[in-house]
Amino acid sequence: MELVYQLPGLLLCRTLIIRKMDINGFIFSRTQPQKKIDIIKSLSCDELLAVKEATVKRMVKETGRKMGRTRDRELYISCERREGNAWNSTIESVDVVKNKIYINLYVQFSNTDSTLCEDYDEFFANGSYRGELHRTDRYGNPRTYYFIYSIEAKATVVKAILLEYVFTKYAKKLKNQNYVENNKNDA
Repeated sequence: MELVYQLPGLLLCRTLIIRKMDINGFIFSRTQPQKKIDIIKSLSCDELLAVKEATVKRMVKETGRKMGRTRDRELYISCERREGNAWNSTIESVDVVKNKIYINLYVQFSNTDSTLCEDYDEFFANGSYRGELHRTDRYGNPRTYYFIYSIEAKATVVKAILLEYVFTKYAKKLKNQNYVENNKNDA
């Protein structure tokens, strides 16, 4: 992007360099946890959706808890950082099972609630995500329920995953420095 200023008899030219934050490398860098949190909260939608699958897999393997007696890991999202589509579902956890990533979603409708496991690649594919849930109503008739995640809603899910990673990994440092998390609506 180039800005040109025209003054009488003088032409000034200045080039602006707009750089996007590479969160994939920054999240594992040796930076203070408070700074990481502030930067994650200030990321744009495009920057959040640029998080790679390998980055999420590494975060879950580093800070996730074991699932049974296997090598599988689960990064559980705490209640204060859970995000969703602002309608009927929120993210519960991110799982790495047999080296494949899954997103666990809690979906609530008028007469049913359930936890679904969605494939990471399908969930974060380009565009909005439309999921469906097949259940029977109280009379035994089959029903299909839908939930939709827009691009912005997917970005808030990624932000929740990144924040949970930082708060889990640096829990002692943040506690020792008396860091108080801001209200999630401030971001």
